[in-house]
Amino acid sequence: MVPMVNIERRKLLESLFMAGSVTALLGALPEIVRAYSPSNIIIDPRSIGNMQTIPSKCDVHVQPPKSPTGQSQPMVVAADGTVIVDSSGTIVNSLGCWSTYTNYAKSSYSSFTCPGGQTLTSGIQEAINYIINTKGSAGGVVCIAPGTYYVTSIYSTAISNSVGLVLEGLGNIAFVGSGMDKTIIQFQRVQYLPYFFDLYNASNITVRDLTLLAYDTNNNPGQGMFLANTDGLLIENVHYKGNAILNTGQYPWASCPSTGCSGGLTNTFNFGKPNTNIVLRGSILELSHAQFNLRFTQNVLIEDNIFRYSVGDHLIISYNNIPQEQWIPVTNVVIRNNKLLWAGDTAIDFISLHGGHVIEGNYIETAGNAILLFSQVETDLVINNVIKQVTGAENGITTGFEATANPGALIMNNRLYNSPAIIGRYIINNYCENCGGIYTYPGTGEDWFIFGNTLKNTPFGIRCGGLYTVNGCTGVVANNRLYMYGPAGPMSSSIFDFRGPIHDTLIANNYIEGPPLSTSLPGGLGCSGYYMPYGINLGIHSASVNNVITGNTILNAKCAYPLEGKVDPCMCGFSGMSSACGTAWLPIVVASPNNYIFGNTAYATGGQYNYGNLYPIPPGILKLLLTPGTPVQNPYPFDTELDIPISATSTPANVQVYIGPSQSQLTLAIQRQYSSTGIDTISIKLPAGWWIQVNTTNTAIGTPVVVGL
Repeated sequence: MVPMVNIERRKLLESLFMAGSVTALLGALPEIVRAYSPSNIIIDPRSIGNMQTIPSKCDVHVQPPKSPTGQSQPMVVAADGTVIVDSSGTIVNSLGCWSTYTNYAKSSYSSFTCPGGQTLTSGIQEAINYIINTKGSAGGVVCIAPGTYYVTSIYSTAISNSVGLVLEGLGNIAFVGSGMDKTIIQFQRVQYLPYFFDLYNASNITVRDLTLLAYDTNNNPGQGMFLANTDGLLIENVHYKGNAILNTGQYPWASCPSTGCSGGLTNTFNFGKPNTNIVLRGSILELSHAQFNLRFTQNVLIEDNIFRYSVGDHLIISYNNIPQEQWIPVTNVVIRNNKLLWAGDTAIDFISLHGGHVIEGNYIETAGNAILLFSQVETDLVINNVIKQVTGAENGITTGFEATANPGALIMNNRLYNSPAIIGRYIINNYCENCGGIYTYPGTGEDWFIFGNTLKNTPFGIRCGGLYTVNGCTGVVANNRLYMYGPAGPMSSSIFDFRGPIHDTLIANNYIEGPPLSTSLPGGLGCSGYYMPYGINLGIHSASVNNVITGNTILNAKCAYPLEGKVDPCMCGFSGMSSACGTAWLPIVVASPNNYIFGNTAYATGGQYNYGNLYPIPPGILKLLLTPGTPVQNPYPFDTELDIPISATSTPANVQVYIGPSQSQLTLAIQRQYSSTGIDTISIKLPAGWWIQVNTTNTAIGTPVVVGL
């Protein structure tokens, strides 16, 4: 059975067909498309006065034990001159001690007297302690001078992992270095993949203008930040570098050393509530694994960063694999204006059960996957990205959740080169060169809107389905330009029903061009050479019905030169003419005559043939499920003549047909009463966009049939 038309979705058909642009489409898509603006995002968690390298306020300074001229100097000194840690690394002031160590770091600090013990963090933890002891919950700014600072991991009982700097339960603290690659923090003699920062239950933390080397002096790997119940984190102008090995060859790629790979800058966990308000800006992340890993996270801004040479993914955003009753929605994520270079697996790997996400203006260069947006909502945008991939890459832009659907991510104004494909539902004004084509997502496949795209040198063009069999595709395929040839020669069909039938779809105003009529390519272009592409091929599934195919221009497709007395120089003859293959193939092929084809032009160089109305009596192109008492709209941009089959099942029986320009303006158009049982047909003209409602008594109604336009 052919699925019924989704009437609400079909409102887009009229808008697109009449407007000829994406303007009307944007007005019909979800609120995020219309309301989104670059400034409509979260606010930075913590402000520290200005954006310069040296902040306007420093509550405590951390510096090397010797000055640039070689004199000894205290390692931690407050803004008022109070020394917290001296040049030997000894904690000399109780303001540098923190009683919380008795809970969170007892195993490492119990053997030391504080004050009097030695710092394990080059004074950075003692600077944190000073702010807590003097400023309390108001927090403050730790300024870190140029130099390299070594951190020996200590043990945090709350997260059961080795960590360097403990900020559990703390808030409003900023770490500000003297510039990327000037202030360097590195692990020393680590084990068990320790974290630089433990931010469990922390809030409003800033890390800025410094470098984190996530490995120790023996190349043992560490990782960046532990996030759980964390609210407010700004990471800005930070260089995060792991210990992976950069390999060169056909393209750059990273591998792990024998000591193992460093983890990413962040790793988030579900400790009962989401991590919120996370900002990563202007930073470089490289040579690590899962470089920015966010799970159970809401309100995220990732912008103007460079990700390069990941062993795995550059970005992972997910709700994670936990029982459904524990899922925390991932909402309001903006990923924009980043450079993502040579991910080992995926540049942007995004799984969300909730929407409101934007992937915008990014440059991606990779041999792996570019963008995987596995979302199940209608409020996501993938816009204005540039993607360059190499032969053998797995996915370009893919929206879909494995074998189910992404109901409506908008994929618009992206440029893809050497990319496998674009997979989605709303695919608007994209440019794809040397790519696999445009597919529906792997899933149910209904309601697709493929509009205004340009495909060059593509093997398959636009196809219903992808990796999996789909139930079918219905919607709009319009105003696209497809160039079906390239260095490898011509390929297959431009628009066709691959994994599922195309039904109830408007296929209009597309320009489809096959390879030039030339024998310069290997094997030539005759019947014994490369196959020519079909223009529009709905010949695989007999259920590809009720489509309107109009206004398309097809150049140099199979048998696109069927003029009187001529033989197609590209391929086979036409309709009884002599032919090397002996088969008549058309630029537009359908398996069922139940399609309405008119006003198309197909020709080869030097000739033209207008198809006109191939089927003098157009078939039923409109399937309306008429439920008694429920108004239904005519979704097409033209008037339709409907034959409504009815059956009087008992007496007395009657039928009233109401029509009108809106649901609130229905008026009675036809009324019939029956004194005996039997079958009847009610014919009525339904103007474009008007509504119809049928009320019945002791009467069954069937599916109306379109009998003319």
